[in-house]
Order: sequence, then C-alpha cells, then structure tokens
Amino acid sequence: MAPTDDTDVFVPGELIGNLSSAYQQLQDRAHAWRELSDGDHEAGYAVFIPTHDTDDVQRRSLAARQQAVSESTGLTIEDVLDKPFGAGLICSSTEVASAVDALNEAKTAFKDVVMQIRALASGQKLPSRGSGDIPS
Repeated sequence: MAPTDDTDVFVPGELIGNLSSAYQQLQDRAHAWRELSDGDHEAGYAVFIPTHDTDDVQRRSLAARQQAVSESTGLTIEDVLDKPFGAGLICSSTEVASAVDALNEAKTAFKDVVMQIRALASGQKLPSRGSGDIPS
C-alpha cells in the first residue's frame, strides 16, 4: 500500500505486530501488578498515600493502595487524568517488586517500538530484514 500524500508513512507489518505485542505485554504486566498488590496489603506490607484522603487511617488503607497501583498502571491519558495520586509509599513483597520490574521492562519495550515508528515517520530508514535488529 502506497502512502496517500507526503505526510503518510508506510509502517511495515512486522513493526505493527511488534507494537501490538509490546502493548499486550504492557497490559498483562500492569494487570499482574494490580492482582498481586491486594495480597501484599493483606500480608501487612505498609502503604501511605498522602493524597488519598485527609485521614491517616484511610491513607494507609487497601483503597489507598489500590488507587495508587491503579493510577501507576494507567496506560492511556484517560486512565490518569484528574487523578490525585502524585506521591506515596507502597511497601511490597519480592513477588510484587518483581511484577513492577516486569512492568517497567514492558514499558521500555513498548517505548522502544514507538520510538522506532517515530523514527520511521521522521524519515529515518529502518534496516532491511536481513540486517538484524531495528534500531531504537
């Protein structure tokens, strides 16, 4: 399919597939963190989210933890607009810390694919299939 005007850019199917796969991994990792987090609260790992409420008991509540995790895992602008979370402390198990690390790795992988598409849109050429990895 040829571009329709000077500003259109052809994005190779492989790159679209990479974007889709990276976004799915990002969603999966965010979901994993959200799922594990409640267990940490039940196990007694502390949380303090000062913007959650005016009451210190509520700032340390499961609802405060859920709010912070939910807002930290938002994947679109709509997910994070008008949210009061901006600072806080979430203590966690090793399992949850690993889930957060996996989420951060997925964010980096997604960003790398987006940057490849932006580079393509700005006129930089991607290497041919035989030349190895797509530069980030």
